[in-house]
This record gives sequence, structure tokens and C-alpha cells, in this order.
Amino acid sequence: MRQIAHIIERKASHPAYINHKVRHLLAPFVLFDAGKVTGKNRLMIDWHPHSGVATVTMPYDAKLIHQDSMGHKGTIEDQGLQWMASGKGIWHKEIYEANNEQQDIGIMQLWVLLPPNEEVACSRYFNLKNSDIIQTGNTRILLGAFQGEQACHKISQDISYLDINLKAGESWHFQHDTQSRGFIYPRNGTLKVGTTELKTEHLGLLEENTQILTVTAITDSQFVLAASAPWPHKIVHQYGQMHTNLLALDIANEEIRHQAKRLQQAGGLG
Repeated sequence: MRQIAHIIERKASHPAYINHKVRHLLAPFVLFDAGKVTGKNRLMIDWHPHSGVATVTMPYDAKLIHQDSMGHKGTIEDQGLQWMASGKGIWHKEIYEANNEQQDIGIMQLWVLLPPNEEVACSRYFNLKNSDIIQTGNTRILLGAFQGEQACHKISQDISYLDINLKAGESWHFQHDTQSRGFIYPRNGTLKVGTTELKTEHLGLLEENTQILTVTAITDSQFVLAASAPWPHKIVHQYGQMHTNLLALDIANEEIRHQAKRLQQAGGLG
């Protein structure tokens, strides 16, 4: 039975669960930032660039208003999903607004490395409503597949990203022949993962193997599982830009500088 290898708690000084210290253990997952922003009903993250990664964002108890340097605008509903493959470079800004009846904002954002043929391609993204996401039983398939059902948008990476809702006492199982890396994150509730208890907003780094994973809800729980095949390439990074080689990073830097000038001329970037 697959077990938790390590539990990571979110710290104020290091808010991202996955960062440079552990990303080599989880690549192609290279950043995961999640949790409740308490006491606020609006949060703006101003213009910033990405390249070489896809940012996968799911707001909960909130909505996300997105704008980017390619002229795209959109709103991602509560528990909807945005996949933004930054490719050779894009600037974007995010505004989160709490639901009317809520005072806190819930955010989950995962960064997934793009393969060599996509890391210097043009940016692309899709937005999903909650109702768009394929669900089988108690599992929403955000990316990848589960129990013979495919997510509504196909991606090239060998990953599963699943959102699961369990009642106290219920169990859930996962196994995949190639996806030996991964983590579990409960945004609500307490879980038993293998023989280990995992509490709300603690990330459980899974052992690297393909044994069956069993999760049992100790209390009513909502959690995500991210699983992947190991990343076969190097990681070259510079802040929000992550690539497989220096040439790709140089190409992206040039594109990001070009887009920054365009945003400045339009008055959108200070």
C-alpha cells in the first residue's frame, strides 16, 4: 500500500508548499500554493510574467478574474478551473473575489512544467465552469483520467489532477501504472492516507511508487490528488519562468521583454 513519505505545512515565510527545496521530488509539479486568505473578500495579484509552465488555478469560495498580455479576459467561477500554458512567455494579473456569503478566499494553484515542444510555443489556455468538469462518483477529473473517464480537455503531460469529496468514513482508491510521483492536499477535513493522518491544509508528499493508494475520510473532507510520471528533463528556472534548457529560457526572456514594452505603451504596466 502506498504511504505518505513526508508532510509539508504551509508557513508564512514560505507560503508555497512546493518550492525549490522539494520540486526535484515532484517535477513536473514545480509549485503548489493553496489555502484560505482570511479576512479579505478581494485579493489582487498584479501583472507578472510566466514562461515554460502551465499554471492550473482553482478558486473556491471565490471567483477569479483573469487578464493577460495577449488580450484575453475571463472569469473562472467558484470551483471552476483555468489551465494557462505560458509557453514562450505571457504576462497576467489575477483578481480573486470572495462569494457574497463568504469573507475568505480559497485558492489552489499548481504549476506544471511544459515539455520541450511546448515550452517555446505560443501561450494557450482554457477556462472551465464547475459544471463543465467531468465527474465520476465523488471525483471531479480536473486533468487526466480516472476510472475510464477523461477530463474534458486533453493535455500532453502524463498526469492526473483529481478533486475528491468524501463523507466521514468513506474510502477512495487510486492506482496508475506510470504516475509514481504525487501529493495529496485536503483543503477541508482530516484524512487517513495509508497509515498516516493528514490534516486540513497539510500537503502529503507520496512515496514514489505505483502501489495502490487508499484514502479514508476521518471527517467530511475535500481534497485534491496530483500524480505524475517522473519528469525526464532538466529544470532551468528564473522566478516564474521554468524551462528545460538555457536556450529556451533566453527565447522566453526576449518574448517577455517584448510583451512588457507593449503593456507599458498601453498603460497597463508601470
